[in-house]
Amino acid sequence: ATAEKNNSLASDDAVVAEDAPAAKSIKRDDDKIMQTIFDKSTSSSSPPIIDEDNIQKAISFLRNNEIRDVSPSEKRKYLTTKGINQDEIDTALDRLATASAATTTDRAAQGGSLNR
Repeated sequence: ATAEKNNSLASDDAVVAEDAPAAKSIKRDDDKIMQTIFDKSTSSSSPPIIDEDNIQKAISFLRNNEIRDVSPSEKRKYLTTKGINQDEIDTALDRLATASAATTTDRAAQGGSLNR
């Protein structure tokens, strides 16, 4: 009975050995499929995921006068460590720039000095 069991195991090993190239081929095909799906899901043609809460957190952080002298790249780096992506940071910066430009325009229209 033990000899039969050993022969059965040996024949199973032979089948596995014979199927090994096919298994490797299937694995390569699976890897290609997964890579294609990943590439499609991360391509620039898909809209970025924007979280409004993250944008508001970034705006609040960027408005803080205590970090006024910190370089823009350091601010970006810090925000990314907090889970805020580049698109959200860019949106926050755009909104701040738009708000700043509107405030400057309002002051000028009201006859206020821009040198305050």
